[in-house]
Amino acid sequence: MDLAEGRDEVVDVLLAQPRVHLRVQQQLVVLHQHVRTWRDNHIQLPKTHLGVSNIEGQPTVSLSGSDSALDIAHELRKSHVADPIIPLYRAMLGTEPPALHETLTPGGFDEHMAHSTARAVFEVYEDVQERFYRRCPFKHGTTPKGG
Repeated sequence: MDLAEGRDEVVDVLLAQPRVHLRVQQQLVVLHQHVRTWRDNHIQLPKTHLGVSNIEGQPTVSLSGSDSALDIAHELRKSHVADPIIPLYRAMLGTEPPALHETLTPGGFDEHMAHSTARAVFEVYEDVQERFYRRCPFKHGTTPKGG
């Protein structure tokens, strides 16, 4: 079944529903979009609170010791592509869900801010960064300052 056939089947099912059911389904799709937007915004927290290190082999490490929080968050966002509500979304709203945007825009303001945030995190939480590099020196090919 191609995409057009799948959409037509969903539309046929929806049109067969009483009007009140159709309205409820529309509201569920809108609610889903609000939840998706909320989730996307919260997945951005690693970027806005940890930043992204532009130093090769020295990631910004979270307080819990994760050195790849931004990458993990971006992988979570990729689940939108396979979201089972997409056919309903298309049928109800007549459009595709918003596309997944990149984590950072190369050369963009968000990249500049992510690097600035990472520098601040390195300064403020130096002990956390150093502890990670002592624990995992071979993982990133780095040695702690003074070490």
